[in-house]
Amino acid sequence: MMSQLDIVLVDDDPEYHEIFRDYLQLALSETDYRLTCYDNRGEALQALGEGAFTAVFVDYRMGAESGIEFIRDCHVRGVTAPFILLTGFDTLSAE
Repeated sequence: MMSQLDIVLVDDDPEYHEIFRDYLQLALSETDYRLTCYDNRGEALQALGEGAFTAVFVDYRMGAESGIEFIRDCHVRGVTAPFILLTGFDTLSAE
């Protein structure tokens, strides 16, 4: 039996949290998982530093900060979960 997937979404747009939740329900309909969403960088950093997670999805652009900076901060704090960077940009280039 597979253990529960513990997934985190970090995105400063709370409306996207619901969209992402809907996609996960479709993609993981037969999987036991928990999704925790954060729209606040500080709260997300604290939670990630305190727990073990299966995967962390991070928005590329979170206000004035980039998701890449957030991921770097997490690694500095010892977070070892795999990160997946999300973007709504229509180009393949990154800053």
